[in-house]
Amino acid sequence: STPLFSGAPSEQRPLVELVVMASRTEAGAERFGTVAKAYPAQALLARLGMRRRREMWEAYLPQPLQIGSPASPDASDAPDGMGAIRLNGRVWTLSQQAQGCRWVQHGLQSASTEDERIALAQELRGHVFEACTSPHANHVLQRCIETVNPEALDFVVDEMMAASVSLIARHKYGCRVVQRLVERFSPSEIRPIVDHVLEDIGGFSCHPYGTYVVQNLLLHGTAENRWRILQFVAGNFATLCAVPHGCSAAATAMAWMSPKERRDCFEGLLAEPRRLTAMASSRPGASLLVRAFDELCMPQCRRLAALLSESAQAIDGSPYGRCIIDCLERLAGSRSESSAAGGTSAPEPPRL
Repeated sequence: STPLFSGAPSEQRPLVELVVMASRTEAGAERFGTVAKAYPAQALLARLGMRRRREMWEAYLPQPLQIGSPASPDASDAPDGMGAIRLNGRVWTLSQQAQGCRWVQHGLQSASTEDERIALAQELRGHVFEACTSPHANHVLQRCIETVNPEALDFVVDEMMAASVSLIARHKYGCRVVQRLVERFSPSEIRPIVDHVLEDIGGFSCHPYGTYVVQNLLLHGTAENRWRILQFVAGNFATLCAVPHGCSAAATAMAWMSPKERRDCFEGLLAEPRRLTAMASSRPGASLLVRAFDELCMPQCRRLAALLSESAQAIDGSPYGRCIIDCLERLAGSRSESSAAGGTSAPEPPRL
């Protein structure tokens, strides 16, 4: 018999499609089973394709393996040589679908002229807020921002401002759209959005998704944007470090600080020891504390170690506290070696 996976790789059909075909008839399933023993993954896909009732977890499977899945656009619409995609007039409808949003992105990427891309992007007019909060359409909007001339997308900023920049920038999907705007648009085109974020740097920095917008402004914003964020971080370092997401924003900001500015931030943290235990319980906070041992001078490191040692049991029990305990042990070891070598410890240098 003809092998199931015959032909050149470029001629072979996708594995999922082959599994579905094999599971439709007993002969096909039996034929597919001949290779299942050697390929456990293929056997699993075959079993998924042969089931007869819908399961709760089925929504997580590729659409061809879902029983009774809603009909997608015409098969002739499939990309990559399986029929030309007719997207005009259907962009918004397709953008809301798991498979359709991929087709629209493909159309934007493969469009032969800028006018074609603009025509596709214009079909999102009036749907920007919905796209920003959609698990599928947000990818289409991001691709529009990446591929279309910003001058043709002025409606995106206008609709975001008319809706709620605060909500969009704090949204799981909307924050990604704002980041693409910062990376692609000129400062003057997105000034209303950026100004809104900079008016509440603390609120955005401590938010699970808003913090990514602040960090993106540090990376891709203007020098003025960066200066305003650095000023806020330097003056509110301890407050930001009380929240894991704030720690992430503070750590990113430190890349643009001088050594003295970083030491000043960590010295301010020493003045509020109650925050140290909470910091050690999160990945970003623990990372900042480890960095503090590298930035501070020895007397300050010893003071930080003494403060952390008071909560050593709680810190050691946290998922990320082990690295803090390692720092304390290394510091204690180096101190004992210094005492053994010199008899008495040298006087501490003046505090910076």
